[in-house]
Amino acid sequence: MAADITQERSKGRRAFPALSKRWNVILLVFSALFVGIQYWSYAMYNPEPKGCEMVWMYPNYASLSGLNPSRSRLAEKYSVHFYREGNGLDENNLEPSGVPVLFIPGNAGSYKQGRSIASYCARRSHGVLENEMGPDSLHFDFYLVDFHEDLTAFHGRTLLDQAEYVNDAIKAILSLYNDATSVIVIGHSMGGIVARTLVTLPNYNSESVNTIITLSSPHVLPPLTFDRDINTVYDRVNSYWRTSFASPSGPLQDMVLVSVTGGGLDTLVPADYTSVSSIVPDTQGFSTFSLSIPNVWTSIDHQAMVWCGQCRKAVANSLFDLIRPGSKMVLPVKDRLKALKHHLQPSLDLGSTLDEDSGEVSIIVDEVASVQTGSIKASSVHSSPLIYDMKKTGGAFVRTTCTNCNVRLCRVADIDAGNDSALDYSTTDSTLSMRCRDVSKEGTIVPESTPQSVYAHESKTNSYLWAIDNDSAHGYDKLLISSPDREHVENALLVANDSPIQKFKVDDSLLSLLVFGTHFKVKTSGLVDVSLSSATSSLASFTVRVTSTKDDRKEEWFSPILRQYASHYQESRYHVNALDRSTIVSFHGRSPYVPYDPQEESNLHLQLLTEPSDEVFDISISLNVLGTLGNLAMRYRVLAATLPLAVSLIVFMLQLIDYRKTGEFYSFGRGLAAVSRMLPKICVFLSLLHFALSYQPILDLLRRFQFPSEASNIAALHSFDPDLVQNDIYMGLSDWRFFFLGPVFATTAVGMCAGVHFVVELFVGIIVKLVPSRPMARTQANGSGVGYGSSIRLITVAILCILVSIVVPYQFAMVVGAVLQLVRTAVVAVKSPLRHNFYNFNGTICILLILGAIVNAPITVVWIRNLNFHSTIWFSSHHNLLAVLPILLLVENLYAGNMLPVMNSLQIRATMALLIYGAMYCLLYGLWHTFMLHHIVNVLAGWLLIVYLDDPGTRSRFTTSKKD
Repeated sequence: MAADITQERSKGRRAFPALSKRWNVILLVFSALFVGIQYWSYAMYNPEPKGCEMVWMYPNYASLSGLNPSRSRLAEKYSVHFYREGNGLDENNLEPSGVPVLFIPGNAGSYKQGRSIASYCARRSHGVLENEMGPDSLHFDFYLVDFHEDLTAFHGRTLLDQAEYVNDAIKAILSLYNDATSVIVIGHSMGGIVARTLVTLPNYNSESVNTIITLSSPHVLPPLTFDRDINTVYDRVNSYWRTSFASPSGPLQDMVLVSVTGGGLDTLVPADYTSVSSIVPDTQGFSTFSLSIPNVWTSIDHQAMVWCGQCRKAVANSLFDLIRPGSKMVLPVKDRLKALKHHLQPSLDLGSTLDEDSGEVSIIVDEVASVQTGSIKASSVHSSPLIYDMKKTGGAFVRTTCTNCNVRLCRVADIDAGNDSALDYSTTDSTLSMRCRDVSKEGTIVPESTPQSVYAHESKTNSYLWAIDNDSAHGYDKLLISSPDREHVENALLVANDSPIQKFKVDDSLLSLLVFGTHFKVKTSGLVDVSLSSATSSLASFTVRVTSTKDDRKEEWFSPILRQYASHYQESRYHVNALDRSTIVSFHGRSPYVPYDPQEESNLHLQLLTEPSDEVFDISISLNVLGTLGNLAMRYRVLAATLPLAVSLIVFMLQLIDYRKTGEFYSFGRGLAAVSRMLPKICVFLSLLHFALSYQPILDLLRRFQFPSEASNIAALHSFDPDLVQNDIYMGLSDWRFFFLGPVFATTAVGMCAGVHFVVELFVGIIVKLVPSRPMARTQANGSGVGYGSSIRLITVAILCILVSIVVPYQFAMVVGAVLQLVRTAVVAVKSPLRHNFYNFNGTICILLILGAIVNAPITVVWIRNLNFHSTIWFSSHHNLLAVLPILLLVENLYAGNMLPVMNSLQIRATMALLIYGAMYCLLYGLWHTFMLHHIVNVLAGWLLIVYLDDPGTRSRFTTSKKD
């Protein structure tokens, strides 16, 4: 690097050949293009429309005065506000009298974000909602927690403080009521993690929280792993929840946990991380997507989750169904879960929603049933109901716009004579008696789809769908459709067919779908289900196109709907008016680092919903490259910090090997070029590593070298469900088809290192141009003697050490050390232009410290931000002096002008082992434990200091010969 900046002063001596520099430029351009295309694919090419409706409210807040320092040690830092809706509703009523609900904001979130749902509940209770139900006797008291916009996602100690304070707040809130023993908790983003954490703390009152609804909360993994405490909190909380549900008598048996995610528009929290299927059993919680919720049907960005009109309506309405009539107590777990699923998680599988407690009714019909297919007026089934024999056909399909039509599952049964309660639809003497169960309310709501429709969330009127086969019929073999009267169904349409769902399976590989795609024709009788067996990973996106030979559809009332779903992940999405248009399909299946059950069906399904007819549809499916690249950007963004450090450690290793052989410590750029020439071998190694990690014994073996160990977390996962698998190493994938990801990201990391090198080189070059060359005296350059400069340095290091021990987090000192080393590198270029070895060594250490500082930046930001609230006293973590002292002493040693001595055989072997382990750690465990990158750099700095101390002549060595 030194020669790049000072080659004019060194009379033409070059640090590395032009070919090496050309390689670095090529990789830099490749890296920039690859990262840029990923970002563009995710941010710009993202097909998700923004469909949220704006909302308005009249907020009024009152502070909860009872929560003072005597009740909580954190009362001076945080607070709670009592919400009341203005505009003449209840702003003057500050007496708690409803059902208590607590809102917890997320990372850098405000308590005011809770006003949207609170306002809707207040307005519904007072009956002032437009086009909604009348007044409701039930009302809620919303309490909004004010964390002063703390950065919870970056700092585990802050998260624990918030959870402790919320427990104190809940005690204070419940003390205001005589008949309330628990609160309902709504948490946004990291607020949902705070809600789950509070039940694990010593100051938690048992059963004071039994219902938690989270909005875009990363339950499985933290969005960033730059802080060890946040990882520790996640491991302990998830382990506590999993072990609690592993036992029938666990402490959370009365808990219900619901996670709602916004899907693709959420660029902060991947939707895969919001799943709770590996944390709570399906009898006590579920995950859902805003795209799947009826009358929401839109993706929602992270911040909009708390105010999106459609979503807040669904969440708020679900609250009203959780409470026992005439009390402030919540329903039992089973009933709460049913109510929440009714509002937030619909299903096309009738068997999953069929109410086993609903009673049967007796019905008499003509023995010769009326069977008709296609579109008809719903009013025509008033006096002559339709009856389908599913035993003969294997199923039935019904779709209608009629909100009052009755759909019943029936079986032939004798009816007692004189049964006056039987419904008689017979018109002849030849009759058939049946026992029927009403499934009218179990129909799935489907958005309006006409030739003019664009997005599902724009639907103004809905259809209701029943798709029934023998598995979902629960022993019933007939389907009966009727309408109660003509007046209320006069304009409604009904589509019915006695054919079951047509099912197709596509076995084409992802490579085949990428190169050739697949095409097939279907003649649908109403509903076609296409299973893509190779589409199991969330990383893949697809393009689907449906065409038909039919020309004019402008006068039709219905246009085909394309529905995508992954049954195990409870994701369902409707693409309306799907005919003759390319639909980009991204779904959430198996995702990197997220637990999954390999035995569960997780592949993508596509359903085509049409009118029963003889029309033939052509379906084409292909892998969407740009959409797939966008998926990579969201899930592997942390690799931008981990893999470049691995590459830099390899470069340093090559520099040290050559330094010992030749006495020349060449530049970082030359070392980077050497790594680029090794890329083919590296890519082969990474591909073989990916294949090896597909085998569980290899995965278990590598976990033994992981520090901190994840053994207890994996044990808790298996105690919850022995069938769950979690790959937390390397790319986080066990699917061999994605073996190419490692080589691609490694190549990109080399280019990113070239970018960092270029920035440092540019900075130093500017300093060299601006500052006139003033070579040091020899005694100053080599640091011999203890002068004024060395005293200042030692005093500075001592002050930093004292501050780290008391107030400043060691991450801040690390950032300061990186800045000082950058300045030192520029100073050497100005004052010692002929010391190529020393300059190149400074440049490499500078890049290593910069990459380490990137990991430390979030904690530094949290600490600086806390200064604004005078809350440094609460920043009690990260004061480990040993975690940064070696780095500070190494920087001081370089300021003294000491070049690294040539290592002996034992030293070079130990250094190689340390560098190889560090590079492999970044590669294998870096994304899961990103905070360890700092410690890798710190340990390396400590080892280099030992090498220095082992050479007594270091401080007197100074030469401008060819070797230095």
